Amino acid sequence: MKKTIFLAAACTLGLSSLTATASTNYCEEPNCNAVGSSSDSSFSKSTVAYKQSNRTAGAPISKAQGGDTLTGELSGEWDEVAAVITFPWHSEEGLDLNLVALSLPTQPLGGARYSATGWQRELFFLDFGDGVPRLLSSYLLDAQFSPQAGDVIDQAGQLWYSQYALYQEAEELAADPDFYAGYADGAAVADIRFVTSDTGEVLQVAIDIYDDAGNYQYSVEPQVGDRLNPSFIGYDLQQPDILYALFYFDQPTQLSQAISLQRAYYVPNASSDATLPEGFDAATLELALLFEGVKSVDGEYSFAYSTPEGLGYTWGEAQQDAQSSGSGSGSLSPWLLLLLLSTIAVGRLSLHRTHA
Repeated sequence: MKKTIFLAAACTLGLSSLTATASTNYCEEPNCNAVGSSSDSSFSKSTVAYKQSNRTAGAPISKAQGGDTLTGELSGEWDEVAAVITFPWHSEEGLDLNLVALSLPTQPLGGARYSATGWQRELFFLDFGDGVPRLLSSYLLDAQFSPQAGDVIDQAGQLWYSQYALYQEAEELAADPDFYAGYADGAAVADIRFVTSDTGEVLQVAIDIYDDAGNYQYSVEPQVGDRLNPSFIGYDLQQPDILYALFYFDQPTQLSQAISLQRAYYVPNASSDATLPEGFDAATLELALLFEGVKSVDGEYSFAYSTPEGLGYTWGEAQQDAQSSGSGSGSLSPWLLLLLLSTIAVGRLSLHRTHA
């Protein structure tokens, strides 16, 4: 079925209506290229953008999600605070980023302390049809999501999204091979939105399409033959209002089968995955936790991070540690961090602009 508009549903997502869940909160100053001008040579392309709030306005977060409980501190007054599982990463050009694996909403504990439930020590992986799971930076938007009329997604559950992908519809390309020629990146900017059960089973996936100005257009269900280029989100601790989208491929890659997205735990190494660097073993990767605060004053968003703190175990130890401690099930999957770093070649930096 051709595109379904879900304006009513989209208006519930985030503090700034339609653009709150858009990953396209673009740079608008004339000197924006100065931000992150050292493009990361390990990725085929990257984008720098200003952030906005990305959680559903008024979404309930009191429901216990199971798994580990994450606690920490973030000074200041904030409209929302998220607990973010990250991996530190350093580019050849000297750019230090914390790559986002999973983001969970928190509850205030009083003072500057916050807690989040739902850390199952698992992450979301996307398979294009080539049999290689690719880690998605995933944000929990609504733990008790109920679909609205007109939305492509019609199942209730936990609403997640992975922001800042590039997308080309096979239907549009069949009608006009040059359809995306006028887009800044040769593809539409999109978010991958999906609903899971409480146990993490992915029930439905939708692609939310935006124009070059970051305005929501419509949503589609991904189809075989469509082309997708997801990104891995990176945070610069020195510039909390900025996010980096590090793309997997130089161009959107065709979906050769129905899109497969699952929450899982993987510990890859160079022996099991030939695309990884010789001697690489994800079991040695350290996991870290930071807290991200956001507030809006007169429609302008500002952000802050806590200092990342190690979770006290490597990725290879995560399952064993969870079983011995009796808290949580499954584990996070930082391996794609290195899958990204090893399989993706020299990139370019592109910037766009929009605002709510």
